[in-house]
Amino acid sequence: MNKPSSVAAVLALTLAGSSCWLPDAFAQQTNKGPAIVTIVVPPDAARPCAFFQLQGVLQADPAFPNQPWFAIPMTNVGFHEEYALLLSAAFNNHPILAISFTGQAACGYVQVDALQASFP
Repeated sequence: MNKPSSVAAVLALTLAGSSCWLPDAFAQQTNKGPAIVTIVVPPDAARPCAFFQLQGVLQADPAFPNQPWFAIPMTNVGFHEEYALLLSAAFNNHPILAISFTGQAACGYVQVDALQASFP
């Protein structure tokens, strides 16, 4: 196999694997959906995360007792897409269907790894 086609094969396998990751992540991680987004706070110079709360969720994760906030770090792959999805769901009053997180912290709150929403 010549070098360009081997690089293309590795890239194709990588992309195929990454497209299969998202549904598995939602199946394996803690889920707080479906719920309406009630508050969104954008990142700022002091905190490089977008923050949000969901209607009816008083504790985002037991690892963060009595803390209703979720955080999407700007370092997340796809941060801009996740933030756009979050804003769109909040603006249109559509529920977030699933949130993937592992109990890790981002900017002092539960770090969101991925979001899923559905729009009619």
